[in-house]
Amino acid sequence: MGFLVAPSEAIRRYRAQRAAQEPRRQRLAQLVGCGAGGGRPVSQPAASHCLSSASVGGPVLPAGYAAMDIAKLDEQAQKLRSTVARRRMHPGAGGEAARTDNIIAHYERLIEGLEQQIGQLQRLQRAGA
Repeated sequence: MGFLVAPSEAIRRYRAQRAAQEPRRQRLAQLVGCGAGGGRPVSQPAASHCLSSASVGGPVLPAGYAAMDIAKLDEQAQKLRSTVARRRMHPGAGGEAARTDNIIAHYERLIEGLEQQIGQLQRLQRAGA
């Protein structure tokens, strides 16, 4: 039975793991507004993985899109198109059908937003050239 760990050793390892994770936990708590003194003022919106347009059902853009050039935006849109096609081919693979439909609709809004951003950047390039 040499493979069993003594309880005191297991507790020491657990405490060491928790201590190593604590800085990450504190940063996360600050980002989401939890914990003692953490969080951002209520007037600031929480960070998101995408940005919505003025209309609720309208196109959205991935966070960080402003730093992307046309090639990167196009690459992101192509990845999303591939993901949508794959999810449509295997709708039950991701869980409930309604959930899959919502995910696909979200990805399609992202694609629409990316295509609009690509068009806008192309127009700006032509106007500047």
